[in-house]
Amino acid sequence: MSHRLPLNILLRPPEYGPGYPTESLFDEAPSTYWCTPTGPSFPVVLTVEVAAAEALVERFVFDTRVKGWETSAARRVSLEVSPALDPTAFQQVAELELEPNALLHVVPASAVSAARVRLTMHSNHGGNYLALQRFHVLGRGVGVGEVMLPPGARVTDGQRDGVVVEGGYSVRWGGEVTEWVAARALQPASAAPAKSPAKSPAKRARRRS
Repeated sequence: MSHRLPLNILLRPPEYGPGYPTESLFDEAPSTYWCTPTGPSFPVVLTVEVAAAEALVERFVFDTRVKGWETSAARRVSLEVSPALDPTAFQQVAELELEPNALLHVVPASAVSAARVRLTMHSNHGGNYLALQRFHVLGRGVGVGEVMLPPGARVTDGQRDGVVVEGGYSVRWGGEVTEWVAARALQPASAAPAKSPAKSPAKRARRRS
């Protein structure tokens, strides 16, 4: 299972101001995003350090849903990684065009060892700024542990079972798409309700449908 890996900023791209910091790329607040000043000078580069030992990167997640500023969302981007043994030796793993107002998962051909990740943004969709809602790096790394939620643990959208990853509270339900849940949304499981009388198979089937 991929975890959302913790990241440290090494090379900070230009920022519009204190309300649009690079850190917004990694937080959980739906109303925050990173944005450059007017008239960005391309290419714009972000370099991060993967703060997990022996990290293997398995996917990258881009969120271009910058409400009201869709034309400023990043468009053509390239991704490079460098190994722990030589953190300055970057190798390109992907080059692609991002759609506006979209959530995109980018999966390399195989997992790559990475101490650093460099994101280079070469263009946007024609707007006056350059912006991204989220940029996540998913993979496996020593030091990013799993905590099992007990059955019935309460999450924002109801009662479910799952796994919470400490480095970002990444929650995965079976084979479904990964969801990111803010820490404040997690609450202790309530006491298990008393068992009700057994129902017939027909009734149970109707309840599941």
